[in-house]
Amino acid sequence: MESNNRKMALAGIAGTIVYAVADAFLYLGTDIASDNKITLWQVPEWRLMASMWIGVIGSLLLLLGFISLAKMFGRVFKKAGKFLILPAFLCIGGVLYMHFALGVYAPLTYNSAVKAGVTAEQFS
Repeated sequence: MESNNRKMALAGIAGTIVYAVADAFLYLGTDIASDNKITLWQVPEWRLMASMWIGVIGSLLLLLGFISLAKMFGRVFKKAGKFLILPAFLCIGGVLYMHFALGVYAPLTYNSAVKAGVTAEQFS
């Protein structure tokens, strides 16, 4: 039992590293500190798709880590562990939302709009 939980916890840690690689595909070479949001959306589609698929793997690993955390909370805090795990549940949901909705789908939507003839000013 302990061995499985340890493996799942290590998978969760690996998931954070995999997410860092996925985000590098999104933001490598872009000016993140810029006030111009369009610069963050002007990413080649191959990098967006690579980031998305790497993010899927990272998501699965993060979920294993989350399950491990929930088991540890349950053992230590008993019934209160179910409530104490909620902030971590919200955090993992936020990570998934930010990566896929804002990091991948928004730039893909921008690229599609530009290909359809919409100007960058109109899109923003």
